[in-house]
Amino acid sequence: MSSKKFYQSKKFIELQNKWYDKLTYSGFSDIEYLDKKTGQGHSTPYLESSLNHFKHLRASDISNTLEYFTLASQFLNNHKFPTKLHKFMWSLYCENISYRKMIPIIKARGFKFVPSIYWISIKINELKSIFKQYQLAQPLEDESLEDFIASNRS
Repeated sequence: MSSKKFYQSKKFIELQNKWYDKLTYSGFSDIEYLDKKTGQGHSTPYLESSLNHFKHLRASDISNTLEYFTLASQFLNNHKFPTKLHKFMWSLYCENISYRKMIPIIKARGFKFVPSIYWISIKINELKSIFKQYQLAQPLEDESLEDFIASNRS
């Protein structure tokens, strides 16, 4: 009996390489990490997309994210929120704090009602839809504030 595992046999490796080539040729991109030098890495907790996430960011992506959260902070200061809790959750959202991490912060702040992750996600999504309208009402960068006000007076 051979001490090699079936996946270490020459026949299996040739078949595996054949199928990997077919997948690559078809445009398939595996999300599991695979070190091409060693052939190791499948079924690991590390996904290809998580390892390469920041490698593919463009300056415009970073600029758009910065612009989005700048507007979100303006919305925080200009919008009349239904409750103090809603406003506090939006401020945490503006700081890019996850819904899960919001719960202990809300609890520590002393709010009587401590929401679930599900409730937070619903309320943040409701605020995002209002925020989207707020975004659309903002003047474009290449438009002067006076032009924007004049075009919206009617």
